[in-house]
Amino acid sequence: MTQTQSKPVNAEWRTLLDAIKEMIEEHGIEKSVVFHGTSTKWLKNIQEDGLCPTELGDAYFKKRIDYDDPDFGPEGSFWGQLSTAAWYAEDTVAERDNGETQPILIVADAFELSLEYPLYPDRASLEGPVDQSLPVSTDEKLADTWWKRGARFNWERGLEELGAIFAVHTDYLDNDKIGIVQDIEDFRNFLVAKNLISEPAMVLG
Repeated sequence: MTQTQSKPVNAEWRTLLDAIKEMIEEHGIEKSVVFHGTSTKWLKNIQEDGLCPTELGDAYFKKRIDYDDPDFGPEGSFWGQLSTAAWYAEDTVAERDNGETQPILIVADAFELSLEYPLYPDRASLEGPVDQSLPVSTDEKLADTWWKRGARFNWERGLEELGAIFAVHTDYLDNDKIGIVQDIEDFRNFLVAKNLISEPAMVLG
């Protein structure tokens, strides 16, 4: 089932998403950053321990997985384009937290992740893309190609056409690898720290 129902969110969250999108486009870093959507329910845990791995389920396109192969594993974390991660953050708040929390984003440098962890396209995002503007949602031939050959495609194509990928890992992702984005300054400072933009980091306080 295609999940496209937008979730009720506050104006501050929508303003943040617009500002992040504008900054991404301004600096041409669409392929350099990936996002994970969650809620403030998990904020303290992430701040203290990093991002916890989760069950990957049927995210692999590859039908037979050899778990003795270090490139494969049953746990990891899901990442995507801004629109995809934002939907999952909103869905977490609405469906899992009964609207009692706020959505937040976690950001990572995609290529830095790829140097340390195997990355793959997310099959669930072919089965039910949450952003109907993505290529896989607008091009039936492309979607058919993914169904037939998705196991051969790399994570970069998955991010661009499906909107989502996953990283394979059993360890927590430390806070030196990720950034918690609650406002646009958080996002800007992460980009500066990762040398993705050259603007000076904003000093808070």
